[in-house]
Amino acid sequence: RAVDASTGRTLRTFERAMEGPPQRSALLDDELLAVASLRRRQLTLLDPESGALVRLANGHSSPIRTLAHVPATGELLSGDVEGFVRVWDPARTGGLTLLRGHENDVWALDLAADGRLLASGGRDGLVFVWDLARGELARAFAEPGAPVDDVEFDATGRHLHATCRDGALYTFDVRSGALTSATPVGIGALYGLARVGTSGELLVVGDEGV
Repeated sequence: RAVDASTGRTLRTFERAMEGPPQRSALLDDELLAVASLRRRQLTLLDPESGALVRLANGHSSPIRTLAHVPATGELLSGDVEGFVRVWDPARTGGLTLLRGHENDVWALDLAADGRLLASGGRDGLVFVWDLARGELARAFAEPGAPVDDVEFDATGRHLHATCRDGALYTFDVRSGALTSATPVGIGALYGLARVGTSGELLVVGDEGV
């Protein structure tokens, strides 16, 4: 569904647009809606107005678990169940750079504000930071060990936060590679994470409905 963010009103519903339940979606400059499904190894690109299929994009050999959009370049980022991260140009039918580090499902992706670094986290409990210009791994964090559901850079790109199934919020220093804090939040396993503007505050979602 497309929803008005200010009112919560449903604007339109895309029926039978996907093969299987949608996993993640990303709106690309109001021109394309990219959707990932656990039953499909391709990205489905839809017209956001009509819901019509524009094209399928190939690049993964297993179903896609997560998506992220890079507004500065228009590129898409995706992670699959075999631990691969793919960089896409939505104007093309195939993927560009392929990154491999995770042992299995990639559950979270986030891009630093300058567009140079990409963070990924997954079911294997590992957090990676990638140099997109070089297409290589820049940092690998062995903590937290528990499955990582979300990752988020701070506004400066110098620190990276991760929410985990063990109920703690982890913060890493990207430059030094050090774990700077591991804070139990007290609302069960943690899933969602979002930065609130430039204030430094974080919104965290746990499995206790908080």
